[in-house]
Amino acid sequence: MRQILAAITTVGLISCIAHGESLNVAIGPTLAQPSSSYGAAGLPGVWNSLTAVHNTTTFNLKDLNGNVTDVNVWQFGGTELRSGNDPGTSGDDQTLLDHCLITYTTNLETCLFFRQLDAADYEVIIYAWMPNRPDVLSYTNCDEELGNPDYFVGGGWGGQHQLGVTHSRHIATVTTQFNGLLRVHSGIAPGENPADGSACNGVQIRQLPPKAPADMNCDGAVNGIDIRLFVEAVLDPEAYYQSAPTCRIDNGDTNSDTQVTIGDTASFVTALVN
Repeated sequence: MRQILAAITTVGLISCIAHGESLNVAIGPTLAQPSSSYGAAGLPGVWNSLTAVHNTTTFNLKDLNGNVTDVNVWQFGGTELRSGNDPGTSGDDQTLLDHCLITYTTNLETCLFFRQLDAADYEVIIYAWMPNRPDVLSYTNCDEELGNPDYFVGGGWGGQHQLGVTHSRHIATVTTQFNGLLRVHSGIAPGENPADGSACNGVQIRQLPPKAPADMNCDGAVNGIDIRLFVEAVLDPEAYYQSAPTCRIDNGDTNSDTQVTIGDTASFVTALVN
């Protein structure tokens, strides 16, 4: 197995094509959104500015190309819109991360309910970083992710986005039920002081191409080009997201156990040679 992994790291990559309905949302004051060339940990494109007043709905969000959609978002739970000035952030990172919606109630998360999304699988990135407070952790989840797992997010800014520090990643399935509903949350982490609150800076939602096991670049074929990407998905997921930003990492789950691990290697090789 080690020989297989060592050999397949030498294979080159090709680019991918963006798919479907995708949205970037930055929480903050009106017009305080990043530039359209900024991708944060996801894809670049137009950012919607969401002031996120408690119990209000924002209609007709724009997609990455600036086209007006039918998608709307209802915000419930977050009660304070904070604008800070963390000394470590700058530029578009600062614009996204130095604004956040905060909840201080243990049993009431900051909730963003998106409606009118197409029925499809989506990658969801939740930004939950508290400016000027690297010690504060937030607890994120997405109701439409299989198993509805929770993730801790927080820590010191290291000059770039880092999984588990500035954001969490989720793969969610939206259906035709409940008007294409997608629900994301950021709440008080277990054991944390509610007085410190939990943060939500924004959300990126990317419609994924249909799942195709072992097709790690989503070009419709399983061949040698997919090998290096599979290795990245197993050993360095963040590198995979950078190499194949419009594909889906769970194509590496070739043994159907809902995880992408070294345990998928044998079934990946089988798909590769057949």
